[in-house]
Amino acid sequence: MPDGARIRFVRSGGLTGTRLSVDLDAAELPEDDVTELERVAREGADAVSSGSDRERPGGADRFQFDIEVTRGNERLRLTLGEDRVPETLQAAIKRLTDLARSSRRSGPPRG
Repeated sequence: MPDGARIRFVRSGGLTGTRLSVDLDAAELPEDDVTELERVAREGADAVSSGSDRERPGGADRFQFDIEVTRGNERLRLTLGEDRVPETLQAAIKRLTDLARSSRRSGPPRG
């Protein structure tokens, strides 16, 4: 993986509207997860969506995931609703959510 590859993850929405976010070095995730995030971002969320929107009820209590993968000068952005996360990304989304929760607990660095 190239030096300087970064991931920015934001989860918003849900019942309480709590926002979680984390910026991290892509090396903190398994390479397969990063590769899949990049693939989905390149192909577009609609091309790899799991299931049809008509099959799932919508609602204000759903999460939205905003992901940005940066490698050098290339920046890929992806926005997925909770009901549109492909099966191939579910583990990565869970890891990113856990990392965002963990960074929130640790708080900002103290100077």
